Parts: sequence; structure tokens; C-alpha cells
Amino acid sequence: MAEIVPTILATTPEDYQSRLELVLRSSKRIHVDIVDGRFAANKTIGLAQAYVPEGVELDLHLMVENPHDYLQSALALKPSLIIVHAESSGDHVKCAVDIKKMGIKAGIAYLQDSKPNSLVSNFDHALVFTGNLGNYGGHLNQQSLSKILEIKELNPGIEVSVDGGVNRSNQQAVIEAGADVLAAGMGYIGMID
Repeated sequence: MAEIVPTILATTPEDYQSRLELVLRSSKRIHVDIVDGRFAANKTIGLAQAYVPEGVELDLHLMVENPHDYLQSALALKPSLIIVHAESSGDHVKCAVDIKKMGIKAGIAYLQDSKPNSLVSNFDHALVFTGNLGNYGGHLNQQSLSKILEIKELNPGIEVSVDGGVNRSNQQAVIEAGADVLAAGMGYIGMID
């Protein structure tokens, strides 16, 4: 069965705190988006402002231009997973190696226009991004769901998540396409949007 993981995208520390308090009522695994304002048009809180209480499993999604520049700060948060974008700059394989050295799972994300490739074999997790980068309320691009099978053919043991526009009306299609994790905005789980 696929796991539903609530996503936090916050622009201020106060916004982050209130969203975190809400999602922790229903989940012990959360997905936090960090956006640098260059890789995507908007900007979220920085890594220094993100935190999770002990016992919470953190999936940290770095929507940043050069993820290796953020790696030490990201590792300091002790997440269970750090996701970087295939479209970002830098050495993705080195990034994955450096993340795994710390006992943390490494993830790779693919935007709608990107095709999964052999790079995915270096990662523990792949995120199929189907929405509007760095924003809540996107629409699921169901054509992107075919990437799940492609990714699992390239790396059979990988965990695959879908992020962007996942909601109650399309969740079954996402699950049937083979997703292990549904990264869902707070509206999905009956909270604020």
C-alpha cells in the first residue's frame, strides 16, 4: 500500500511552524520543500529555519540550483531522505555518495519534461514531479505517471514518490501506476492549503 506523506512548503518560520504542527497530528513522516528562488521562481524558508521533532521521519526536497552547496546544512537536520533534482547543476552521483555516507537515503527528482535515466541507479528514492514547481495546488499530469515504471525498470528496488497535484480523486491512479509514496499538499489531508 502506498504511503501518504504530507508536504510542507512554507515561506516564513511562523508559517512553517503552524504547518508542521498541523501535519504532525496525522503523520510521523513529512516532506519539506526547500526552494532557493533560483531553481524555482518562489523562495521558501531556508534550511536553518527548518526543523522536525525527534521521532519524525523527514524527507527533505531540495529545489535548489546547486544541491551540493546546501548539503552540509541539509545533513545537519538529520533527515531520513534528501532529494535533489536531476535538472539541477553539479555532480549528482557525488551528491548521492556524500548523502549515503552519512547513513541517509539519497533521492533524485524528475520534473515533467525530464526523462528518467541511468542516473537513478545511484539513488534509493525517485520523485516524479507532476505539478507546478515550488507551489501548492498544482494539477497532476497523469502522463508523467508512466515514469514510475521506467524508474523501477532502471532500479527495481527503488522507492518512488509522486509529488504535485495528488488528491483524493486521482490517488488511485497514482497508486495503480506503482507509486510507493504520495507526497500530498495539506489540502489533501483535510487541512489548510
